[in-house]
Amino acid sequence: MNSITARITALLKATKKLVLGCKNSIIPDDGSVEIIGAFAFNGCTGAKSITIPEVIKELGYMAFARTDFEELIVPQSVELIGESCFTLNPRLINITIKNKCTKISDIAFGTKTEKVEYFKVDFDKYNSDNLKIYAPANSTTIAYAQKFNISYEEI
Repeated sequence: MNSITARITALLKATKKLVLGCKNSIIPDDGSVEIIGAFAFNGCTGAKSITIPEVIKELGYMAFARTDFEELIVPQSVELIGESCFTLNPRLINITIKNKCTKISDIAFGTKTEKVEYFKVDFDKYNSDNLKIYAPANSTTIAYAQKFNISYEEI
């Protein structure tokens, strides 16, 4: 391992951040990773879902954007879902967010409301109108779904 690789590896271990994933990635559940970094799985295709372990606390900017994922379960440990985290996912139809108090960026899903101001793309082509969010009753996630007129069900 050269010195640059060693320094990057040390930095990633110190920050506990996953910076790159793919369809075959298994996110460690031993506490060595607590943050799925910006763009980590962006553009990942060829997988219908991924397991996010209970030790993850944050999902970064566009972390799961432009994927083929159809279903995602966000564990109770996740406290923050970043901007555009799940946007531009035409196949994403089910997402469960288990933490009642997870903070969700207003543009986490690339909702229709943001289409003109933020993405300037054809929303219907890149986002699923069939998206359904599953979350605890009276949670920040349910409030988010109501705010942006996204189908939801309380769990």
